[in-house]
Amino acid sequence: MAISDPFFSSNQSSWMSFPPVSIRHRTDLRLQFQTLSPEGILFYTAQHLSARAEDFFCVSLTSGLVQLRYNLGSGTNVLQSTNRVDTSGGTWHTVRTGRTGHQGFLVLEQNDTEGGMSTLDVATDLFVGGVSDLSSISTFSVESEPVGFTGGVRELVLNGHDFDLTETGALGGANVGDWDGTACGYKVCQNGGRCTALSGADSDSFMCTCPPRWTGPVCNQSVYCVNNLCQHESLCFSDLVTGSYDCFCPLGSEGRYCDKQVGLSMTTLKFVGKSYLKYRDPKFNTRNLRYTQVSFNFTASRNEGLILWMGRAEHDDDDYLAVGLQATSKSQSTSERGSPSRSLSETSRCVATNGIIYLSL
Repeated sequence: MAISDPFFSSNQSSWMSFPPVSIRHRTDLRLQFQTLSPEGILFYTAQHLSARAEDFFCVSLTSGLVQLRYNLGSGTNVLQSTNRVDTSGGTWHTVRTGRTGHQGFLVLEQNDTEGGMSTLDVATDLFVGGVSDLSSISTFSVESEPVGFTGGVRELVLNGHDFDLTETGALGGANVGDWDGTACGYKVCQNGGRCTALSGADSDSFMCTCPPRWTGPVCNQSVYCVNNLCQHESLCFSDLVTGSYDCFCPLGSEGRYCDKQVGLSMTTLKFVGKSYLKYRDPKFNTRNLRYTQVSFNFTASRNEGLILWMGRAEHDDDDYLAVGLQATSKSQSTSERGSPSRSLSETSRCVATNGIIYLSL
């Protein structure tokens, strides 16, 4: 049977692992679970898998209390919920934990606990429900003898990344079953759809009952985009406010339905707030990126918007350069080089000559 909402058992040493996500500067973890035991590891990651690992981040159950333990290399910090969870397996609990700035937090339902935290250096996979080898976790990451989690998990979101808690979404795992033994899971039907497991020879069958604005087998298609008029392989995006849709045109087409061809001899580009052009720099590998100068000429009909972006922003430590308009000034440049971003505005450090704005970093 396929896994839709995983079930873990400490007696069977269950665990699942997922690829690492950068949590060095920011950590925001949301987890939904039901438990059949007052003890067990819900989430674990560390600098390396070893009992002597210095940096680690561990969320576990201790005597029915949710506990966050973490070490940034200068000692173990502990945050603990004030209320105990239901250990009968009859309640889905939501816990949010991590840190904002230097302040750590743990929220079980609506009850907050706070503490201090700085940068966190971890490199192992992300383990859910247990660890591949419980003897390889930090001796300070749990209060007593480490044990795996017994219960179900139906949501794991870390720094905005929503993990696919299935056998195909996980990097590895062992002895993990399905929480209710049906094809229906928490996120099988999307956009508030209701899942009904179908009986019969095929136990992996289900049916989604969709809310009014959605359709499709898993309620992921907008009713406003059914039989849309978008042409030239353009994409249809629904507008739930107006009850209509917009067509996102490929390069070379324009118009409400992308039915008009853009002139090939155009020299001035027009952007409408949902437009973009993408270029590759053939000389990128030979450029001296310690000095970057960007120049362009533009006119704008709105006082906010992104003009130029170069770099990556998949992780907190990625480098990038962004230039855009902000309501408080005519133009603004923001950069990040493995540290908190900094900004330059035209009014303070930029030079404008003949309508051309120069931003130097």
